[in-house]
Formats: sequence, C-alpha cells, structure tokens
Amino acid sequence: MTGGSDPNARAQAFLGADAPALTEFEREVVAGLLQWRGAFGALKSGAALESTPRLRGAFVRWLFVDEEMRRLLTPGGLGLQGVAIDGALDLSAVAAPFGLALHMCLLPGGLTLDGANLQALDGWGNWCGGRSAQNAQMFGDFRFAAAVATPGGFRAFARFD
Repeated sequence: MTGGSDPNARAQAFLGADAPALTEFEREVVAGLLQWRGAFGALKSGAALESTPRLRGAFVRWLFVDEEMRRLLTPGGLGLQGVAIDGALDLSAVAAPFGLALHMCLLPGGLTLDGANLQALDGWGNWCGGRSAQNAQMFGDFRFAAAVATPGGFRAFARFD
C-alpha cells in the first residue's frame, strides 16, 4: 500500500468494493491514529452490546499491513478496550514492530496469529471465540489471560518466552 492517498479510501479498498462503507468508529480510529492516539474504545460497566464500539476484523488487519498506519502505530502499537470485533481477527503472517493490546473486548470470530511476528500481545478480560497462534513469535510480552470465555480453547505450537 502506498502512502499519501486518503487512508479511509485505502481501508475501503482493502476491505473490498462490495464491503459496507467504513463505520463512524472505524473512521474515528483512522483519525485518531493520524493524530497520534493509539488506544480506542471505552468499556462502561453494564454497557449494552448494541452501544459497544465495533470494528471489523479485516479493518484491524488493514491497520497492521498498511504502510502509513504501520508507521503511526510504531513503536507503541494498537490498544483496544471495550470494542467488539466483527468477524475473525486474523493477523496470520503479519510482521509488525509493535504490539496489540485487547482489554475487555468481544471477539466472537476468534483471534488467529498463526505465523505472526509481533512485538507484544496483551489481552485480558476478553470474550474470544477461539485463539490460535501456531508458529507465532512475540518479541516482547505475551499475555492473554482472564478471558471470560474461550470456546474451542487455545492452540499454540510454539514456545512463548
């Protein structure tokens, strides 16, 4: 992906011409990154699922592969709190010099990190529909604890230090 063009248009192109337009919250995430803010969302106690900020898993993947967004995320990474991820969050084979923090998020489509190389992964209090990290490498901290539920369990065929 090349820098200089409208990041919202690049995100839409990555998601596909048939994909729904970027949501207001997805546009807010892009704008926040352009203003050097890496963490989004706010979980309010007892918040209804309908009012939970939502991002598409494919949109989050785009943040990790688009050159301009990668520059904005380095070195701090992306932090999401109280966000629902629609669809699978698939970061398979993504190599990023920054990490991902997921706190109190809903990931019904699961999290896949197969073959990923990330600086760190920090997750707690998430509801996750399954996780896989076969041959993933984390060069910093790896924590994915206190999940509310993880149907399907966690599969990892690599050593995490």
